[in-house]
Amino acid sequence: MNWNAAASSTIEESQELGPVQGVSPFIATFDGGSFSNLSQPGNAPEVDVLQATIMHSTQFRKFSTHNSVVLNFVVDIEPSAAEHAGIRWYELRQDPGGGLWRVHQEGTYAPDKSDRFSGSIGIDRNGNIGLGFTVLDDSPVTPIYPSIRYTGRYASDPLGIMTVFETSIVEGPSPDPSARYGDYAHLTVDPLDDLTFWHNAEYFEGVDRKNRVGVFKLAPDFANDVGIIALVDPTDATLSNSEDITVTIRNFGSSPQSNFPVSYSVDGGEIVIETFTGTLNGTSSVNFTFSTTANLGEIGETYEITATTNLPGDQEEGNDEYLTEVTHLFPRT
Repeated sequence: MNWNAAASSTIEESQELGPVQGVSPFIATFDGGSFSNLSQPGNAPEVDVLQATIMHSTQFRKFSTHNSVVLNFVVDIEPSAAEHAGIRWYELRQDPGGGLWRVHQEGTYAPDKSDRFSGSIGIDRNGNIGLGFTVLDDSPVTPIYPSIRYTGRYASDPLGIMTVFETSIVEGPSPDPSARYGDYAHLTVDPLDDLTFWHNAEYFEGVDRKNRVGVFKLAPDFANDVGIIALVDPTDATLSNSEDITVTIRNFGSSPQSNFPVSYSVDGGEIVIETFTGTLNGTSSVNFTFSTTANLGEIGETYEITATTNLPGDQEEGNDEYLTEVTHLFPRT
């Protein structure tokens, strides 16, 4: 930039990141560039997916060992079928003294058939990443009007995966009355602690546009805090009277934990209690399979499975328990 003679300033590309640097192929345009893309429930207009551009804002943070940039944009993850919007996100890294950037990790967040777009991403001082976004689904059975949610990942998680359970900031009660959707959401890190994420985005009540600010933090509030975050196995399938039960245990705290009880029950029946004997580091997770199997052998039955951790001295018991349902499906003939 030449501030004395602005017309003499130059802009040039310093670096291009492509497949060699770790960028996987993607399709970032919908309907040939049209501004009407995603179907809403009912007869509301299709919504602009905000395609083909990096969303606000690309955030930079310096660490002692590297510099990081996080960014996101919408992609069509099923171009050969009906359009399905997901969020492609990246963390780029650079040596602390500067130089070329490289792709440290990339991922596409699309955990189910609903559309996700209008993302905003940030990274805290511990390297945890938060991602806020809009979700939409035109299903007549489970409709979702434009709603605001968030997910995230811890620095110690496997690369390329958003591991934090998707959480609602606000569920919109009404459709967008026009194709126009708010161009910019904004997720930022609170400068007071460099850990708390604030996210602002748009939803609708009747014909009125509304904004909602949500706040969340991934960094641990406690030293001792573990819980169950998922049932990995079994899933809805043709099951048996001897099914392995596998759960994901998350250490929400900052201190490593080991030798603590983990339990499960089926339909409120007998509680199976076993011990996790490994070591689970702070803000990390692990899958745990009980040695005692479960009888889920009745065809057509839906079973309620409750899994719980029982860490002595747990400082936040509200996240200890996980409850879900699994259905024994009729076998194919």
